[in-house]
Amino acid sequence: MAGSSEQAPRPPTDSIRRCLSQGAVLQQHRVKLETKPKKFEDRVLALTSWRLHLFPLKVPAKVESSFNVLEIRAFNTLSQNQILVETERGLVSMRLPSAESVDQVTRHVSSALSKVCPGPG
Repeated sequence: MAGSSEQAPRPPTDSIRRCLSQGAVLQQHRVKLETKPKKFEDRVLALTSWRLHLFPLKVPAKVESSFNVLEIRAFNTLSQNQILVETERGLVSMRLPSAESVDQVTRHVSSALSKVCPGPG
């Protein structure tokens, strides 16, 4: 048995990778998920080739929600470090740690969509 630690919870990186064994985890970002208006909870956003997965900060990792990039109806940047994703099932608002993280997630979604729906030329 592993001993418990009194430190701040760390993202369960290895547990997430085992949970998503069907696809390689390309990126992970610690985010604050808006669960109610102006109430945010810590989560881990894991990006695979075609899906975005949200995990609570618990081990063993268990997917809390997940959606395919093709389910995205709108992807908006609300502020320098907050995004709003509209899917067929509802809205997902997340604060990421930095503007660079927002750019990485945005580029990942754009890249996946461009593979399915390439632009002209």
